Amino acid sequence: MLTHLVLNDMVKVKGQISDIALCINDKDPRISGLANLFFNELAKKGNALYNVLPDIISRLCDTELGIEEQHFRTIIGYIFSLIQKDKQQENLVEKLCHRLQATITTRQWRDIAYCLSLLQFNERCVRKLSENFACYADKLHEPEVYEFFLGILASAQKVVKLDAKALIEELEGRMLESHEKGVEDENVINKAAHAKLKFKKSRPAGEKRRARRLRESSSEDEEEDNRSQLHPAHRYNKGIPLRRSSRR
Repeated sequence: MLTHLVLNDMVKVKGQISDIALCINDKDPRISGLANLFFNELAKKGNALYNVLPDIISRLCDTELGIEEQHFRTIIGYIFSLIQKDKQQENLVEKLCHRLQATITTRQWRDIAYCLSLLQFNERCVRKLSENFACYADKLHEPEVYEFFLGILASAQKVVKLDAKALIEELEGRMLESHEKGVEDENVINKAAHAKLKFKKSRPAGEKRRARRLRESSSEDEEEDNRSQLHPAHRYNKGIPLRRSSRR
């Protein structure tokens, strides 16, 4: 019913189309078939599919949704195959680069990089990728993300003109440099964390006991200081009342 209402312009498509996108991977072949048909027909309605694509990507990349990675790729793979206009693909390169910059988990990096790999890169798309390099440079240490970007450049190398191949080679060099630097930084962080954990586990028992006694002694001194600030009639020295003066 929902697909009928949308495709017949009885309901405007704004958001939450991602819920229909999830049905592409439904176990019921009738439901998955209707979902495929819906997006196939939606792609024929001008920019309708392109306009809702950011919402679909955002929703499916949400870690709280918990969609399996392979299911994500099946759904996105089908939807991206329906985006054929060059201008839409060029705009998607920039949009996805910016979205990649905003992601925080490794899984999200892979998801967005996979989306980029589905696009057909012409010369203008490569330039968009180069112009937005800063958006994803710090993600290239992740092996699969790096492989996706190398695959993009390899595919583009086959279709672009000769003058654009120099740009691809330059971009590939920048990617390699960022990848190696990121891997090196990641190794340093991991080694530091490992060394810290190892130090905690290997502290001698005697040192641990001394540290515990020092904490206990500090606590006793603090307690005695607190007692010393009480009224003289109520002060105690380690549990023994102070002697009162014999003078009258």
